[in-house]
Amino acid sequence: MVGPVAKARTMSDVDVQISLTGAAIEKLRAVIDDYPEDVAGLRLKIAGRNASSFEHALTIVEVGYEPEGDAVLELEHFRLYLEGDNLEELNGVSVNYEFKGANLSGLEFTNPNPAWRTRSPA
Repeated sequence: MVGPVAKARTMSDVDVQISLTGAAIEKLRAVIDDYPEDVAGLRLKIAGRNASSFEHALTIVEVGYEPEGDAVLELEHFRLYLEGDNLEELNGVSVNYEFKGANLSGLEFTNPNPAWRTRSPA
């Protein structure tokens, strides 16, 4: 079940949409609340890609270390920074959380975008 959908228009006029399930929001909020430093938000980025899909990373952004060039989504419970260099690939991502055991992330990312695009010659 998909939860709230966050939409933003970036400085480069790109519409970006990210959805998070209620379970993901609850877990991420708990992580932020337990973090020992002041948190500006979370940052979603593309960490890599394989033959058919993306690898995503969601990291804590401490106050004073906000990334420049990222799109920012103001969610009800926290701020979400989206890696500026990969906005097109992050558009449409859904984030879910499911407990998978101790010391396992449990975050699941569904990305509808193709991991590799064919670019037209200039």
